Amino acid sequence: MVAALKPHLIDNSAALARLGLTPQSHVVVVGLGITGVSVVRYLLQQGIIPAIVDSREQPPALQQFQQDYLQQWPQLQIDTGAHAFNNLHTATHLIVSPGVALSEPEIEQARISGVQIISDIDIFALAVSTPIIAITGSNGKSTVTTLVGKMIECAGKIAALGGNIGTPVLDLLQDSTPDVYVLELSSFQLEITSYLQPAVAVVLNLSEDHMDRYDNFAAYASAKAKIYNNAEVMIDNYCQRTPSLLENALHTSQNQRYFGLTDDHACQFRIGLVEDSEWLIAYDQPLIEASEIAMQGRHNLSNALAALALVDAVNIQPAAAVAVLHEFSGLSHRMESVRELHEVRWINDSKATNIGACKAALQGVKEPVILIAGGDSKGADFSDLIAIVEQKVPVLILLGKDADRLQDVLQGFTAIHRVNTIEQAVNLAASMVQAGDTVLLSPACASLDQFENYQARGDAFKNAVMRLPE
Repeated sequence: MVAALKPHLIDNSAALARLGLTPQSHVVVVGLGITGVSVVRYLLQQGIIPAIVDSREQPPALQQFQQDYLQQWPQLQIDTGAHAFNNLHTATHLIVSPGVALSEPEIEQARISGVQIISDIDIFALAVSTPIIAITGSNGKSTVTTLVGKMIECAGKIAALGGNIGTPVLDLLQDSTPDVYVLELSSFQLEITSYLQPAVAVVLNLSEDHMDRYDNFAAYASAKAKIYNNAEVMIDNYCQRTPSLLENALHTSQNQRYFGLTDDHACQFRIGLVEDSEWLIAYDQPLIEASEIAMQGRHNLSNALAALALVDAVNIQPAAAVAVLHEFSGLSHRMESVRELHEVRWINDSKATNIGACKAALQGVKEPVILIAGGDSKGADFSDLIAIVEQKVPVLILLGKDADRLQDVLQGFTAIHRVNTIEQAVNLAASMVQAGDTVLLSPACASLDQFENYQARGDAFKNAVMRLPE
């Protein structure tokens, strides 16, 4: 449901003026999804009446938006469908939703014509003076963002979480100010962001993703690197060191720190042995034994180290951070234990929408894995899965739009079976498992070919698993 206007929003007209946004501006909001709706709501609260365009004939939010806004603001213009972008070049400003590619011909033409193209992240960044923790990466963003928020709150402070996780950033701008904003940011959000100045920023990891939107991996990585622009503290994964990202950031901070699954003392937040047990270590001080962390999977040790590094940069004491690591077991659809049946573990990792996430999941499972994978590959190269599949996966069950591409790459490295639905995949896996196996849904692909989102895919898997007879 579209949220109604909130009456107590802070006046941010001075911040908007820095972008040239005034009530006289001809502002067009491109995209009527969750971000677009939040932008329109915010602009109306600031006395700016935008036009709205969406190339879809019936955006999901359209009917509710019309009910909530058009009666009060009849002058709002909404244009949808194939020709909605035709007159973008006549605007003074385009506020582009992250789901809309800047390479759209009409948006590119508007840019060439001198139209200012901005994001909701820029509007937010200019409106706040509160410290911002900015988090991106191919995988683990939501887990680390949630961890950081919980660690800050455990320390007795107020954290406001938003961005690519749940709440659009402009909906965070209410009359109560948190101690810290924690933003999960996608490459789509970062590529048109210029004014963000985080107190601390991190790129958690990089692997091929969204290759259907970017010309190549370098272009994708470059978009991620923008998170470091003007950051006071820059944090990088020591095991995937990306010096080019750090070096190419604008106004690079000299305050650079590392986290990673390494025992190298040059890495401030690392793994180390203490009396033959693995511990998470910060500045050479052991904080928590790895086995005591509630989250499952070795990749979550990396996520925990990243969170420790981030909260350290905003002066959160280790005791609060460690307390959260003892208790927080992870987010749904991310290495989520569904059931143990006849000595077989069933794990839902539906959020693994790219190859890097699938590899991390497989690396975190010790037992033989029956892997369920497939969906929309977004143009990714599956060859990077060959070694881990050959090593860990005796049986691979494929479904979805790009099952053929997966099979072509992985044929000969494991036994491959094809199904049409998640339910068929679960039932086939159940007929093959042996005691000690793990059945893992970790698709390495997006879900939109068959499902509304990855959550719906994960729920379908969980429901099918729970229907298996005792």
